[in-house]
Amino acid sequence: MKGKALSFFILRGLLDLCLSWAHTDHGSLTPQMNIIILILGEDPNYGYYSTAPMYDVAFQHVGQIFPGLFANTTRHVLYKKNVLDCSSAAANMVELMGQVVARVDHSSGPTVLFSPGCSLEVGPLADLARGRCD
Repeated sequence: MKGKALSFFILRGLLDLCLSWAHTDHGSLTPQMNIIILILGEDPNYGYYSTAPMYDVAFQHVGQIFPGLFANTTRHVLYKKNVLDCSSAAANMVELMGQVVARVDHSSGPTVLFSPGCSLEVGPLADLARGRCD
C-alpha cells in the first residue's frame, strides 16, 4: 500500500507542478524546465528500485493528460548506491548536492527537485534552496 500511496503523491505533485507552470506567463512561452530526481540507496520504501519506476509512470501519465508539456523539459535522476539508513542518506545528500549545483548552474529555466527519501535528507536540500534563492 505504501508504494501506491507514494505513487499517487508523486503523480499529484507532478500534476500540480504542471498545472501551475501552464497557468503562468512562462507556460505559454514553454521555456526549459529542469527536473532532478534525487534517490539515495535501495530502501524498500524510498530507494531507487521502489521509487524510480513510480516517477516513470507519473511522468507518462502526466504526459498523456498534457501532451507536449514535457517537450522542453530535461529530467535527470541522481542516484547514490549503498546508502543504508536515514543518517547516512543525510550525509550522502550533502555529497550529492555538488552534482545538483553543477546541473543547476549549467541549465536554463527553473529547476524542480524531487526526493522521495527520509526526513533527514530535507536539511541539505533546504540549505541549497535557501542559498540559491537569497
